[in-house]
Amino acid sequence: CQRYLAWKGNDTAVVVPFVTDVHSFTAEIDETDGFADSKRHIRILRRAGEVFGADATADLGDIGLDCMGVYTEPSSAEHQATRIASQQALYADFTRPHLAVVGNHDHGAATNKITNAQFGDFFNNPGFVRSKDLVTGPNRDYGYYDVPGKNARLFFLNTTDTVAGNGYGISDAQVEFLRMHPAELRD
Repeated sequence: CQRYLAWKGNDTAVVVPFVTDVHSFTAEIDETDGFADSKRHIRILRRAGEVFGADATADLGDIGLDCMGVYTEPSSAEHQATRIASQQALYADFTRPHLAVVGNHDHGAATNKITNAQFGDFFNNPGFVRSKDLVTGPNRDYGYYDVPGKNARLFFLNTTDTVAGNGYGISDAQVEFLRMHPAELRD
């Protein structure tokens, strides 16, 4: 923290610590395992947000909702529900705005699909995000957050949203959203 503060000096900075590719396939939170289960690293993210006075935190996707224990074992509906509840519990005590991005391991198993709208409801709903300054698309799977007092807009997109359904790409609706919203900031 001291190195960051020395580097920053009196300048204004936008700070957004993030985690990505957690890939935790264990459904429950095991409080005895230390940090062996990668989803527990979310606690480090929360602390980084606090220590650095972050403007927001983010989870950049690939939570791991599609598998149980290993990549080859698809998640059951019960496992998936418990995994979602664990993820929500890990973020429940965050006090800063938080943005969640959909990853290709976040749509569930073939028999238990999670739609973009469900993901948005689980992780980008107004109560979970903790900010009135969040604007999203209709499914809350993409959007932007205006950082109060810093003249900064943070965009997040769903790169798994394609017509082809291959799990990689940005829809035309998102491209239009991205094109429209910076334009409104111009003088």
